[in-house]
Amino acid sequence: MLAWCGWLLCSWAINWMIDGPVFTSNDNMLPVVRWMMMSAMLGMTLIWPACRLTWCCETKPAARAWWDFVCLMLVLQVVVWPLRLLVNWSNAQVWWINIVVAAWSLLITLWVYLGLHNNHRGRTLAMIVCVLTLMVPVVIQRTSGVPCHDPFTMLWIICEPRLSELPHDVMVNLVAIIALATAGWVFALFTVKNRDVSSPPDASPPTKADPNASTRYDSSTQDSQTF
Repeated sequence: MLAWCGWLLCSWAINWMIDGPVFTSNDNMLPVVRWMMMSAMLGMTLIWPACRLTWCCETKPAARAWWDFVCLMLVLQVVVWPLRLLVNWSNAQVWWINIVVAAWSLLITLWVYLGLHNNHRGRTLAMIVCVLTLMVPVVIQRTSGVPCHDPFTMLWIICEPRLSELPHDVMVNLVAIIALATAGWVFALFTVKNRDVSSPPDASPPTKADPNASTRYDSSTQDSQTF
């Protein structure tokens, strides 16, 4: 959590030094706020998965992945809600921003959870899938022309001040991501649970108790006492 707080603070400082206005107003603060949210999305979807997948093995990967997700989202609220005072966001916009970040992060959390169930090669593959998850919408839109937005584009659109309603294409993409993340989590938890039940880690047959063990122990104890 300290690393996440440091990432957000450094992101704000760097964005302010690059695009910070001399005179603060709603319109002048928009570039800084937008790039701040881009940095937050980058941390949730790439930086955090890279850090988590490089750490040691977890005994409870589902609990760890969900705990990280909840804690990161809670800390992000300390940043998102005060920003609405700088760029004149409505309460609905702040909630839409949170939903977009949470939906994409929940999908990334799924790949992290699956990666924590595997060895080093499986974790590397999970990180590659995280990167591809962010790139596939861009490829689809540029090759087929279908309005398929990546998380950064969706967030950029929603951060527009005084946005009265969510654009239709953004809404469709958001619903698709939520449905994909939900279905993926249900399938992953069900599959992993069945795999653990069907193949327990210790399947060796129980050993029979040796009836002479107590006799040997008593004789050895007596010999040691005699000695």
